[in-house]
Amino acid sequence: MLDLLRQDHHRIRRLLALLDAKAAAIRAGQEVRYDLLKDVLDYLHHYVDGVHHSEEDELVGKIDNDKLKAELTGQHRKLDEATQCLGQRVEMVLMDAVVPCDEMLRALEDFVCEQRAHLAFEEEKLFPLLAGELSEADWRQLATTLEEKAQKDPLFGAEVRADHRALWERLKQEEEE
Repeated sequence: MLDLLRQDHHRIRRLLALLDAKAAAIRAGQEVRYDLLKDVLDYLHHYVDGVHHSEEDELVGKIDNDKLKAELTGQHRKLDEATQCLGQRVEMVLMDAVVPCDEMLRALEDFVCEQRAHLAFEEEKLFPLLAGELSEADWRQLATTLEEKAQKDPLFGAEVRADHRALWERLKQEEEE
């Protein structure tokens, strides 16, 4: 089951690479497709913050480490807030509001940095602890739920949802380049 979480992390990194490319475009004064940026943030908010993080919270609830639980819960809350805040800035741009490029760039770079730090924290601290602490029965109990949720992933699941089609096409295009 940790493999499903690691797979999610790999996919999140793909999206963060796309955000890095958008930051580079802003830095270079190039045109940026803010609609695509919005799609990435919508996915991160609805699937990652809503589904993926709840899976991790459920897993960490089964271990006896209050400090780690508090740290993870705090990070998840902070990341959700950061996703929504950056999403609001992108929405402003899409509604033709003036958002200074340096402000957008800084917000985007900070967001990507926070996301990567969180992934590293989980992979270095959380995942090894879960692997050692959870029993086979715990994993079996969670297996079906995690696999069902993974299939319903609106971007990387069994079927790409229509509102994520443009983002999916962009990711495929980048793989081919």
